[in-house]
Amino acid sequence: MPNSTEVKRTLDHSSKSTQSPSRSACDAQLACRRHFLHSCLLAFACLLVCVCLITNSSRLFAAEVSFEQSEHAVKVLVDGQHFTTYLFHYGIKPVFWPIYGPTNAAMTRAYPMQDPKMDSLDSFDHIHQRSLWLTHGDVNGVDFWTEANGSGVIQHSEFVKIEAPTLVTRNRWMKRDGTELLLEERTMTFGADKHGRWIDLDSKLTAVCDSVVFGDTKEGTLGLRVPGVLDVDKKKGGRIVNSSSIGALNGLKGSVDYAASKGG
Repeated sequence: MPNSTEVKRTLDHSSKSTQSPSRSACDAQLACRRHFLHSCLLAFACLLVCVCLITNSSRLFAAEVSFEQSEHAVKVLVDGQHFTTYLFHYGIKPVFWPIYGPTNAAMTRAYPMQDPKMDSLDSFDHIHQRSLWLTHGDVNGVDFWTEANGSGVIQHSEFVKIEAPTLVTRNRWMKRDGTELLLEERTMTFGADKHGRWIDLDSKLTAVCDSVVFGDTKEGTLGLRVPGVLDVDKKKGGRIVNSSSIGALNGLKGSVDYAASKGG
């Protein structure tokens, strides 16, 4: 008959044998968790590297924007080249002129800011269509679009921010008698890269009088007068295209694409 010591040893051995599979399973679970965490950290590190590479790549191609401010205008340069000028004290509304493309070709009509004879293709109709501008043809019955007698005035009030690449201004939309209808905060951000140049324009309009109604009119709100070379009727290479037609503007419906060659 085995003595008590042998029985105890046998029981201890049996207990250890029954616990071993459980400990092995725990060890395996811990190993799986470590492997999973390691994989997650590795994936996150790879994602972080990709984001950094994409960000740095975009920065390599982004142009440097700078401003030159004068009494009546802010000149915008990209990599030291003239992109556009914001004329904030000109006529009865602020305008962007000139606007140059990457090859230094003018992207908008110069009239009436410049003698139309300097570009034989430019016409001198619609004097209110000044390069690139923001107005509306019916604000409480006041016409801010044209420049006829009695039309509204958009007056530059102050600069909120002048820090390249962003300009922020405040403008007053008024009747000719000085009655104020709207206060505008206009944010303009300029940029350029290897694909082209752009102006992001955001306008926040706040009613000053009791109520302001924007009438339903074709005269508004952001206007761009293209140069004469795009005029199809002048037959200098200008064309207007939609999804199914090529030809003059009359008769084309929907979104259209203007194209021409100017200055390379």
